Amino acid sequence: AAQLGHRATKCMWAVAYLDGVNPSFVIGRGIYERTKLEAWHFRDGTLTQEWAWDSSPGGVATDYHGQGNHNLAAGDVDGDGRDEITYGGMAVDENGNGLYSTTFGHGDAAHLADMNPDIPGLEYFSCMEHAGGTIPGLALRNAADGTIQWANWSSGDIGRCMAADVDPNYKGMEVWGWDGSGLRSCTGTLISSTYPTTAGNGYTMNFGIWWDGDVQRELLDRTVITKWNGTGTDRVATLYNIAPISD
Repeated sequence: AAQLGHRATKCMWAVAYLDGVNPSFVIGRGIYERTKLEAWHFRDGTLTQEWAWDSSPGGVATDYHGQGNHNLAAGDVDGDGRDEITYGGMAVDENGNGLYSTTFGHGDAAHLADMNPDIPGLEYFSCMEHAGGTIPGLALRNAADGTIQWANWSSGDIGRCMAADVDPNYKGMEVWGWDGSGLRSCTGTLISSTYPTTAGNGYTMNFGIWWDGDVQRELLDRTVITKWNGTGTDRVATLYNIAPISD
């Protein structure tokens, strides 16, 4: 009964080019336990279901059971020109078949991008809610097959993490999370034990934003925009008289 809200009312939506040419919309339902995904398209006045996928067919759990996040991402993870769906600890192919499951379980935040330019393809960086033992607190993995490139084997509920190119001295994106591991390069090199911060010197791992015209990302947290300077954080702008932007 405790999971009914996240089964019946917690839905995720994404637009994905499942055939590499035309947009489809993908609907996901379920996070903590059973998850279902469906793909649909609307063309020439007709709504058509492309496929339906279930983490627990007939109610029997598979390795895909309980892998959902509070977000999902559409992107071509295997280089075939068609979008796959990456949802927390798992991914589903463009044809509605399971691609892989890490079995790391649920996590809150995640990012899909080409974070490590020295390794072909996209990466997926995420934090885990049940970290400990065989489940890392933070992990940057190959988005195509789930292979771990870098992980921090912390423990507990690691509720937030961020990936953005904030430091020009390191190749690719930098990553950090709420586990005490500090600011890291995409390969896990420790850049600083000091985290990027926002107003009041609180850690910021909320949104990345391009603000000042250079190629590095700035960081948006509520109504404050800050910039990592290599050893600390500078405030770039405070946006007054608008509603706070939060996670």
